[in-house]
Amino acid sequence: MWSSLSRRGRRWAAGLAVVCLLAAAAWWSWHTRWLARQEFLLRREIAQARSGPAAADSVPNLSLERYVADIQALRVGDEANMSSVTYDAQRHLLVSITNRDPHLLELSLEGRLQRRIPLAGFGDPEAVEYLFPGRYMIAEERRRRVTEVALDAGTERVAFETAAQRHLTLGPPDDDNRGFEALAYDPGRQRLYVAKENDPVRIFEVDGLFAPTGQPLNLGVHVDPARDRRLFLTDISGMVYDSRTGHLLVLSDESKLVIEVNAVGQPVGMMSLRAGQHGLHEDIPQAEGIALDGEGNLYIVSEPNLFYRFRQEKASR
Repeated sequence: MWSSLSRRGRRWAAGLAVVCLLAAAAWWSWHTRWLARQEFLLRREIAQARSGPAAADSVPNLSLERYVADIQALRVGDEANMSSVTYDAQRHLLVSITNRDPHLLELSLEGRLQRRIPLAGFGDPEAVEYLFPGRYMIAEERRRRVTEVALDAGTERVAFETAAQRHLTLGPPDDDNRGFEALAYDPGRQRLYVAKENDPVRIFEVDGLFAPTGQPLNLGVHVDPARDRRLFLTDISGMVYDSRTGHLLVLSDESKLVIEVNAVGQPVGMMSLRAGQHGLHEDIPQAEGIALDGEGNLYIVSEPNLFYRFRQEKASR
């Protein structure tokens, strides 16, 4: 009897495993088709924006199609959970952040780790953004809080309790891991962009946060749901603002795309992060941060600790 029950149990377990595999395959097939559909809709939006009545007068886009990886999948030390990257225009280096065992990481423009700076009092930090010399902004995902901090060559530790007084919370803290995921900064208008990861994808535009010390803040927070829907993204994992064009680059890990958005919220360009595209030998596995330097080179970091640099090929005559 025991032998019969054992055989029956093994058959049941094998049958359950087959059902699970079939269900997983069906979900993956649906998900792949759905992503392809979203990318098709996005390409249509880009084509319409480029050929619309205002296209001739619009600012030239970044020509993302001409970017090619010259450094890819470079491991950054033994780091883990690298999330976000930003370019320090004063010191000409990159700064990344880790969300477990929180640290700031300073990297060369070739992806070499130069320094680790401990973070204290921050929970689940997901994004770091350069503001102006010596000042950065850090976003915490679950707390939905952004905080300005000081960071320069002499900084040995960054603590929330001694950070600058400028900090802002948008919405109640949440444990769903779908909060603030990315930051970008427009220095001309002193506007901070804060991205909510998903459910739904949202980009908050915050004005008035950077009033001179001692003066009252006149905060304004704006969202554009129509623009966010036109991105056709399942998530946002990184952003960077390009002062030369006034455009925003939006990074998506799940969709494996970089999207260029113009000043009126239209997608005008895209770049795939899949193998065979833009010189990539393999898919970027989990793209979490994006930056542009003063020369227009584009940088992406991927969890756990992979570094990519893209340079623009010159247009053929």
